[in-house]
Amino acid sequence: TCQYSSFQHYFKQINLSHMASIVDPPPAIHNTRSDALVGGKKKNIDMYQAMQGTGGNTKNSKKEDPLKILDPSSKKLVTVESQRIMAVLDDSITKIRLVTLLPTITPHLDRYAHILTADMMSILKEHYELELLFSKVFRLQEEEESQAHTSSAKRGGLDGEPEKMSYESLCQYRSQLQQQIRHSTRSIVRLFSRNHSMLDAILKQVNERPPAASSLISTMNNLRGIVMERLLTTREEEEERGNYIHQIIQREAKAAIEVKKLDGLLQEASDDRDAELNKKNTEIKKLKSDLAQLQRTSNEVNKRIKSDSHKQEATDVKTSDGKCDRLKQSIAQLRQQLAQAVSEHRQSEQGLRSRKIKTESALETWIAKYDTDM
Repeated sequence: TCQYSSFQHYFKQINLSHMASIVDPPPAIHNTRSDALVGGKKKNIDMYQAMQGTGGNTKNSKKEDPLKILDPSSKKLVTVESQRIMAVLDDSITKIRLVTLLPTITPHLDRYAHILTADMMSILKEHYELELLFSKVFRLQEEEESQAHTSSAKRGGLDGEPEKMSYESLCQYRSQLQQQIRHSTRSIVRLFSRNHSMLDAILKQVNERPPAASSLISTMNNLRGIVMERLLTTREEEEERGNYIHQIIQREAKAAIEVKKLDGLLQEASDDRDAELNKKNTEIKKLKSDLAQLQRTSNEVNKRIKSDSHKQEATDVKTSDGKCDRLKQSIAQLRQQLAQAVSEHRQSEQGLRSRKIKTESALETWIAKYDTDM
């Protein structure tokens, strides 16, 4: 807060009102520039190119750039007054860049001792002490405001410590510190202005700034570009530029009418397309409904067929199981009968074999007896 307060008072020393009177163009020209150059220069030029048919014409593509008429014919400042204005503006930007670096430089003076001179180191130390004291007073003032001045009447004047001062004394002491910081800032800028090598070295080495300071420098650079362009532009060029922009605005108005007509045709086509789409969507919904109904019917038929098939399968399984049981019983009975028949046949076979043996023995006996008789 202390540092930016000093910035504000420093900038008041620069006669910005005088510069604004030089930079600010007349209302008519200003409105024309703001409408065409700032708000819609690129749009108007694109519209101009589209109306002239530069898209597919090779001959037109070789023409000069339409934006060239918006650039000043002169690239250098000729008059002494314009050169002085730019010198003041450049010097102001340099001083702003320097002053916005002070919150980064003052807490770390030892880091930049090889760049700064002894006088500069001394004044920067004093400046840093003033900043710390200002911050302390500002904090105490905020505490007093939060306490609604309950204990301000019990404190002393400006001669004591800040903690013992009343609220009114703090306000006065804060104003004194602001004035001291203002003078200290002027002295710092003055010393840096006398030593350009030290100024260039510190600007190159230190780049840390608060976001608000960076935004201020960016704004000043933009202002420099605007002032430079304004100073390079002659009155004839300004009139020619105004006429050119007026023509572009007229063409844009005509193009806007055509665009409006085309928008109407497009809207009609869109309505027809939407109606056709709605019709097709209705048919699709109906088909989807029929398909869903068919799917439900087929699912029910499939379920019924599966249920009937399961029942038939269960019945067939039971029937086959009964048949298998009966066949197993029959097989068991037949095996038993077979075993009995085999046993009976074996006994019969043994009897027949014994009869065969007896018959063969008798036959051999008769043959032997026959042979003997013979």
